[in-house]
Amino acid sequence: MRKEYIPLREANMTEQLSKASLGLVVIAVVMVFMAGLTDIYWVASWIGRPFPRSVPLEPEAAQAFALPDIIGSLLMYLGAVGLLRRRTWGFYLTLIAMGMSFGSSLFFLSLTKTAFLNILGPTIFFTLFTLIYLWLQRRLFFEHETKM
Repeated sequence: MRKEYIPLREANMTEQLSKASLGLVVIAVVMVFMAGLTDIYWVASWIGRPFPRSVPLEPEAAQAFALPDIIGSLLMYLGAVGLLRRRTWGFYLTLIAMGMSFGSSLFFLSLTKTAFLNILGPTIFFTLFTLIYLWLQRRLFFEHETKM
């Protein structure tokens, strides 16, 4: 039997693709927690046990954010699964979810000025970190799909 020669660089790349990336795991876990907290907030308000209002909005106006928040949390759950499985759809869903999170955070920042920067600051940082990290690591998603 003749053994096939695989260059070391290609062997390392294959091994790297088969291992879970710690960055992707961290991003997926944080996304699940963000989505869970969003869902808890809205479920509590719907069952009559709302959290104290932190944004100076009329209740009717605040309710308008329920649907985009729930859609965003669903995208975060699905994106987290897709990231861990390193699927192309997970990459795209996470980009969409982080784009929604970034837009929402900037909107609330414009409403509250810097009063809630202690909450919005880490969210904006995580969102930007995720978008940049995923863009730099996009080969993990596209090379994995073609190897299967």
